[in-house]
Amino acid sequence: MDWNLLDYRYEEMRNLADYIRHRRSDNHTPRLLFVCTHNSRRSQIARSIAPLIFHRLARRLDPQADSPYVQAYSGGSEVTRVHPNTVKALLRAGFELNEGNPSIEKNDSPGTDSEAPAREPDPVVSAEANASSVQNGGGMQGPGENPMYRLRDPEGHFLELFSKKLDHPMNPGSHFAAIMVCSSADEACPVVSGADLRISLPFEDPGISDGQPGADASYDAAMQAIARDLYCIFNLALRP
Repeated sequence: MDWNLLDYRYEEMRNLADYIRHRRSDNHTPRLLFVCTHNSRRSQIARSIAPLIFHRLARRLDPQADSPYVQAYSGGSEVTRVHPNTVKALLRAGFELNEGNPSIEKNDSPGTDSEAPAREPDPVVSAEANASSVQNGGGMQGPGENPMYRLRDPEGHFLELFSKKLDHPMNPGSHFAAIMVCSSADEACPVVSGADLRISLPFEDPGISDGQPGADASYDAAMQAIARDLYCIFNLALRP
């Protein structure tokens, strides 16, 4: 057990909780930008589940509260794609696909799309390919390169997931907290332009299990770890 690392992580979580509390006390909706290198797995998971966890916890602590929300975003130092295993993990957690989504391949193997052999789409989570291009920090990319996944969370809130750089126009340019959820992004982005606060909360990469029998369990464990930390942060932020 590395007690120093544990103490450091708790301090980072408490700092983020304090930031959220202060933003809410000033009548501002807290804005959280989750950052990992490829914006493919951990940052997408965190961005997806953060508003849901915050809303549920806030309503539980104060059922009469008005619009207890945070706004969550994600970005990376590179543009790649949202990994299909990320979307599958969200589906297992109760999220639903909207119409017009690209197919989510089963048994997705490591490596780039060009290296992976063609596979039959999973009929359980397959959806119609998204015909529109997705605008990224690096320009326009078609659905085969960087598809956009449109989902709804278990409470029916709509969200769109695609890989983008942290300075993408859809992300906030100021008055937000940047949460670094992978160690490589933490090292590559020592400063996040426009952020009021920069937090280091790296999580284990579930991508190391891609193409392996235990991939689902690895992604579910990553989501559980992210959810636990967010729950603790939001609990600190919302309690008197």
